[in-house]
Amino acid sequence: MPSVLEQQNAIQAHISNFFKAEDFKVFSWGLGGIKDSLPFFRVMRLKQGDNWVYVSNGASTIQKGGNYGCEFVLVSPREDPLLVELLAMVAHFQSAPEHRFIDVGNYVKIGRPWLGASACTNLLVSLPYPYGPDLEWLHLDKSQHVRFTWLVPITDDEAKHADEKGIDALEALFEKTGLAYLDIDRDSVV
Repeated sequence: MPSVLEQQNAIQAHISNFFKAEDFKVFSWGLGGIKDSLPFFRVMRLKQGDNWVYVSNGASTIQKGGNYGCEFVLVSPREDPLLVELLAMVAHFQSAPEHRFIDVGNYVKIGRPWLGASACTNLLVSLPYPYGPDLEWLHLDKSQHVRFTWLVPITDDEAKHADEKGIDALEALFEKTGLAYLDIDRDSVV
């Protein structure tokens, strides 16, 4: 079983290799519960085309009942340090005993717009559709794995739709309408 440092180095290498990123920044977030629950937590930020990709590094050390932990990928049309805070918040929720394991098919209420004045105040935890299965899994050894999930900003109405009809129905609606997930000012598709 790899140490936390070995796991974080493997995650960093996986992300760097996948995105062919030589120039990325690593951030920490020292405020709130994350500093106690995951003191080694970091966020990698890299530029991909016109967008910014933020990836958590350290959340996957929390494995509630399985042989894998999750890391979180958030894509943004602009650079914003508050996205580091947002990933720290999700990772802290993941680590807190009173919260459920955050994985594909869940969503997280964030209590504020994800960026600017966006109507999206929730994050859907989804498969990393824009990137495919090569990003999704990192196998550390035969018994320990890391799953990279995609955080998709969604509105309260979309979250309610997921509660009532299921995540698959919401994702089908996104596919049908051609969800503009990078549009900060997008309207709800529901």
